[in-house]
Amino acid sequence: MRELSHGRLKLQVPDDWHDQSTLLFVAPRAAAETVPRAQVTPTLSVHFAFGAGLAANQLVDQETGKLARLDPAVERRPAQPFASPLGEGALQEVRFTLSGVPVAQLAVAWVVGELGVIACASCGARELEAERPRLEALLRAVKL
Repeated sequence: MRELSHGRLKLQVPDDWHDQSTLLFVAPRAAAETVPRAQVTPTLSVHFAFGAGLAANQLVDQETGKLARLDPAVERRPAQPFASPLGEGALQEVRFTLSGVPVAQLAVAWVVGELGVIACASCGARELEAERPRLEALLRAVKL
């Protein structure tokens, strides 16, 4: 058995189990609303892929392809190199509509040994250009 932890949470798992957890962080909304507006709150999620045997651009394309299989209207731009302290990754911009609200997502994948790290930063599609520097900074801050 080995111990895994996230913050104060600790648990024991068998040695041969892989960590498939997803960490999700959400920006606070500006103010409490009696009837919430349809808007996308900026988010950052991180999860892992083990033993995928793929390059970073293949891994990010595989991950964003999951959205495209659910909704053929998903727009995926070609992956671009994305340098960060974690190494050379691949960034793919994705646009889709969720409950009638346009969403933009910057998905990045890195391959570190046998470990694939996938991080996605999302916001409203209309806000992407204003939010892009902050979202890319969040993605560049992902480290092992």
